[in-house]
Amino acid sequence: MTTTLGSIEAAEGLLLANHPEHAAVMLHDLLVADPDNARALHARALAAATQGALTEAIHALKRAVQQETVPSWFRDLGAIHHMSGQPNEAMRAFARAMELGGPNRELLIYCADALLASGNVRRALALYRQASALDPNHPEPLRECGKLLILLGKAKEAVPYLQAACNAEPTSRHGHDYLADAYSKSGRADLAIPHRRRALSLATDLRRAKVALAGDLWSTGELTEYVEIMRPIVAQEPVEPLVHFAYICTRDHMETSACESRRLWEDWSARHRAPKVMPPPAGDLDPARRLRIGYLVDNIHAIPTSYFIPPMFENRDRQNFDTYCYLTSSGGRGYPHRLRQLVENTVDLRGKTPEQIARRVRNDQIDILVNVSWGARPEHLLVFAQRPAAIQIESPHYPATTGLPETDYIFTDDWICPPGAENMYTERVYRLPASYMPWRFPRTAPAVTPSPMSRNGFCTFG
Repeated sequence: MTTTLGSIEAAEGLLLANHPEHAAVMLHDLLVADPDNARALHARALAAATQGALTEAIHALKRAVQQETVPSWFRDLGAIHHMSGQPNEAMRAFARAMELGGPNRELLIYCADALLASGNVRRALALYRQASALDPNHPEPLRECGKLLILLGKAKEAVPYLQAACNAEPTSRHGHDYLADAYSKSGRADLAIPHRRRALSLATDLRRAKVALAGDLWSTGELTEYVEIMRPIVAQEPVEPLVHFAYICTRDHMETSACESRRLWEDWSARHRAPKVMPPPAGDLDPARRLRIGYLVDNIHAIPTSYFIPPMFENRDRQNFDTYCYLTSSGGRGYPHRLRQLVENTVDLRGKTPEQIARRVRNDQIDILVNVSWGARPEHLLVFAQRPAAIQIESPHYPATTGLPETDYIFTDDWICPPGAENMYTERVYRLPASYMPWRFPRTAPAVTPSPMSRNGFCTFG
């Protein structure tokens, strides 16, 4: 018996020294001689789990807890079930461990992790809070509480948890990153920036940390530093289309020449367009048929879109054209119904890829495809790149070129594109007679009254 105990302790020592393969050999021999030795079974389960043999580990631990009801063994059984993607079995084992030994911080965190894996975010949050109450200075449950509160849309409530986590572990990159996220989502990008910088100083993934810092700098209007950080990032491959898009828009609103803006957008289009999945549109040349116009729309309720898209649909030519609307992103409750009130042929394509949207446009035999949405411009340009329609037009919402060869026309005016400035665009320019962005006067706006200067005889500011 003494020899067996010494051998088990030696095997456990090998596990602690990170030599599971040697421990497994020793434990195998012990279990051949004594197959029901609970401590040897427990050690064998840990060795198997360390080597990735999770099914074998669960089998051995179940045999061990049948011999001896040790709380920590049930905790280990739950942890291995969790590693195996079996959250319900893990919760049963953890519950048994708490029944035998009572709750503690480590066990509560294990339980919360399992609940989170099963999608039960609120119950997981309750257990992380319980764990942080038992050990207020331990950063892990504090950090997890903050993460889940952000996930639940309660960023302000997350801040104190994440502040406490950063105080408990000042060198945790993740702690500073999550605290910065909480500040940023609470509308306090100015408070997020110091923690972004601290996370960046601790980061191994420098690119992600830099992009996060740049985002908060942009939110606070620190555009020069934003551009300095993002310029080398967007010059590398790969770069996400939306990250690249935001960078170019920022450059457009700074001291960027028209030629440089065109170069930037052409670079965006060249780098993010996908290979065409469809042949060119055949086209029906019958002059007597009604043309079909399709509009790519994301949110007609967004300002300023709400002021010019609905009147355009309300006053469209119903006699000579069939109109289709393709809703590509969420616009809130009842939004598809509102759009169908304006255009009967409204197709809900939310969640579809640009290639899937392009195929639907092609199947509907659209002759002229128009992008009228600024918010979804990157996705809509990727639809244009597939060339689903014979004529493709960028409608007024942004004064810069798309840089995309498949965009045939862009609407503009004499102020945005004075005569002689056509080389700003890759598209053919079509100038509207008044403003490039016509809009409807808000019905709720008060009546126009004489200016204070007409009464006072002097200008008033503010």
